[in-house]
Amino acid sequence: MQQLLTGKMRLKNIELGMLHHRWKTIHIADVFKFVKSYSISRNGLQSDCEGSIYCIHYGDIHAKYDSSFLDFNTQTAIPQLINKSLKIEKINYLQDGDIVMADASEDYNGVGAAVEIKNLNGKKAIGGLHTLVLRGDKKIISLDLAAYFFASEKVRNTLRKYATGSSVYSVTKTIIHNLSFIIPDSLEEQTAIAQLLQAADKEISLLKAKAEKLREQKKGLMQVLLTGKKRLKINI
Repeated sequence: MQQLLTGKMRLKNIELGMLHHRWKTIHIADVFKFVKSYSISRNGLQSDCEGSIYCIHYGDIHAKYDSSFLDFNTQTAIPQLINKSLKIEKINYLQDGDIVMADASEDYNGVGAAVEIKNLNGKKAIGGLHTLVLRGDKKIISLDLAAYFFASEKVRNTLRKYATGSSVYSVTKTIIHNLSFIIPDSLEEQTAIAQLLQAADKEISLLKAKAEKLREQKKGLMQVLLTGKKRLKINI
């Protein structure tokens, strides 16, 4: 991932078999804009509020969402607003491709944790308590690729370096605005990189599921083998 996101490893044009696009440095302030988020506490949220608005809480980014993407097709642990808990006429709803970052973390490693919104499919969602929402210019940066840059060690380490606080670490809009990273000039190459990394993520998820299944099988075997309920035949 680090090789692809720094341009040290390049993807070849399938038809031409050659690289003909350069990489460029982009500054967050030039490519992303901040979208309003809302300071809604846990008391204003609950599960299964039919027809309500989904709310991305910073605590869930840290504890529940273990991917760089928050996919509304597959993720079920997204709380919703209790009716009338947001009394605002014009609400800034999230869009696919928006980055929702937790601006506070109780541990150093969690600084800068973020997810990219995916597959809203008409669902209404907002950034919640202690979140910053960034919306990228899709003419400059490809959907899906941004998530990997914000998850990269270079960006995360920079955010950790400048985070403020002692017991709770915080990042500000100013800190994020000063971030920069390099991307391919070509949206085509950006998309290809994102697709390759997503394929790797999918494979990792499948292997994790397989490992969990094997762990459960092992527990079952231990219960019967270590209690004498099942005996092994030994050929002497």
